[in-house]
Amino acid sequence: MAQQNTEASGNTMTPASGYLTSAQLCERLGNLSTRTLHRWQQKEINPLPEPTIRPSGTCNLWSADEIYAWEEREKALSKARSKKASTH
Repeated sequence: MAQQNTEASGNTMTPASGYLTSAQLCERLGNLSTRTLHRWQQKEINPLPEPTIRPSGTCNLWSADEIYAWEEREKALSKARSKKASTH
């Protein structure tokens, strides 16, 4: 399985590496805000998975496996949209 790097931190994340904090996930997805994460969880098609662990406070933990699978679905949806747009 291919490894994916987080941009700014240089940390390698693979699906088997465990969890990402909300801050790490925001960074990984392009320096998003946590509000954007919440909005993406509300999408009708391929919503962002819910955090796996919600300790008290604001530091949620997200399953690396679930985020990796979500990213793969997003890539497939993006390709399908591009293909559909090019045929019209």
